[in-house]
Amino acid sequence: VHTYVVENVNRYLKGASLPKVIDEFVKGDWVASLQLALLKDGSKSANWKKMLKLTETLIWCFGSRSTVEMKSLYNFLMTLLNGIRNSLYAINHDEERLTATVASIEAELIRVMKGESLELRQCSPIEVGIAIVDDGMSEVPIDSLRFVNELAVGDWLMLKKEEDQVQFAKLAVIISGKGCYIFVNRFGMRLLEINKHDLAIEHNDKKIFNVEK
Repeated sequence: VHTYVVENVNRYLKGASLPKVIDEFVKGDWVASLQLALLKDGSKSANWKKMLKLTETLIWCFGSRSTVEMKSLYNFLMTLLNGIRNSLYAINHDEERLTATVASIEAELIRVMKGESLELRQCSPIEVGIAIVDDGMSEVPIDSLRFVNELAVGDWLMLKKEEDQVQFAKLAVIISGKGCYIFVNRFGMRLLEINKHDLAIEHNDKKIFNVEK
């Protein structure tokens, strides 16, 4: 799933230049949301195709635009922003973060429409399976840290809830820049979003177990 999403997003990033905030958004929360959509709806779904179109359109907005194209950008600005907001599945549980993210995208798009000079950077492709930096992890037992480092998208875990109750969860998304792990159930619905540190602690406390393959 991760590889498929990255390959699709990289097609739109190739040769593009974006403001830092947009580049980081596309490679972070947006890629995570695309992965959740793909798991839930599949690559043939209208929702998946709509999100790819939103990806293409957002990146297109920061290219060289004619006067006519700038007017059309103004006309569909709110449609674009609403589409992005409604598709941010990776953070839609956090209203404050969701609102701030969309506001930062809107601010950059308004600058484009006003013809302001933007500081753009050449987009590098997203790497598949990029490692997460271990900042702040020194207090975590090495065995649990190794367990987390070896997790890959698609792995199944058992989550211990209360006493003998367990729940199976699939690792659907790793947001590498933020050290965030998102787990879903067999229907693709999100069960857990947890950072790397807390995931390692949960493993050390024997609340999370690997499912033998």
